[in-house]
Amino acid sequence: MKELKSLTNLDLSFNKITKIDGLSELKSLTILFLPYNKITKIEGLSELRNLSWNLTNLYLTNNEITKIPYEIVNKYDILYENGFTYGINLYGNPLEEQLITAIRQGQEAVLAYYENLNKGSVFLEKQAHDFR
Repeated sequence: MKELKSLTNLDLSFNKITKIDGLSELKSLTILFLPYNKITKIEGLSELRNLSWNLTNLYLTNNEITKIPYEIVNKYDILYENGFTYGINLYGNPLEEQLITAIRQGQEAVLAYYENLNKGSVFLEKQAHDFR
């Protein structure tokens, strides 16, 4: 990958990829497509730390991701939409329905969801009303 330092867009769709790694040399990368793979966890983004200033779109749609680490939620916009968007798009992943609802309500609702998880319960309806 060292030869691809100027690469800005990378599409690795439909490749049976199971984890995000091997991308640390792609310092110019702004858009990364990883839909329709076999990714189960959002990990390996620490390897993308050098890219974080440039990486604006990460498409993880239609994988097998069930959870989102708080450090990802706290740093990136998380989306659940069919289409091209800014941030990390997780459309079509088997996330908990309450988390999907929070994602669709916006970043503040997602952060509130995680705050409530830490408190031991989730009250999304109240949080959603508070953010309107």
